[in-house]
Amino acid sequence: IAPYILSKLTALTGNPHLRSFLCPGRPEVDIGCSLAQKRSILVNLAKGQLGEIVAALAGAVVSTKLFAALMSRCGRTDRPSPPVRIFFDEFQTYATPALAQLLSEGRKTGAAVTLASQDLTSNGGSERRGDLAGTILSNVGNLIAFRLGPADARLLTDWYGSESLAARDFMSLADYTFLARLMKNGCPTTPSFGCIPNGGRR
Repeated sequence: IAPYILSKLTALTGNPHLRSFLCPGRPEVDIGCSLAQKRSILVNLAKGQLGEIVAALAGAVVSTKLFAALMSRCGRTDRPSPPVRIFFDEFQTYATPALAQLLSEGRKTGAAVTLASQDLTSNGGSERRGDLAGTILSNVGNLIAFRLGPADARLLTDWYGSESLAARDFMSLADYTFLARLMKNGCPTTPSFGCIPNGGRR
């Protein structure tokens, strides 16, 4: 049965990007040490270069290692752990239960997490991911939404908690305009409109 088993591993061993990621020739980055030293870590998971499957697997491995490194800081009493800012772009590509745990327990590790996604509703309801969208919305403090599709607009209308907002308000936002529900002193504020000056150009 060896050929059968090996054939299933071809997608891993035959991909040069994934092979170098899982079996690096040099020592891998120590995430815990980098956090303690306040160093920045940038992980490029461009699907155009890696492919969607490789990017998803690599992102899942990194997010799991990151969560483990953050949780190891909780038991330390010798010195306070420095705060950590984590940014996940297009996180739906590599969303895993570890990411959901990071959102649920990240505050006690001193982590501030920022998530960016093109589509929230694709993160909920599947057997593999569970209701990740529900976990995200239950644990985030600040919500910022640009123009949305119908499904996301209906979903966020309830979470913004304003009777004056309807799904069409999210769907009809102009370019570079957003709706924000921010936290102040531990309480959500009234949603407000905002705009990126000059369309984000400098």
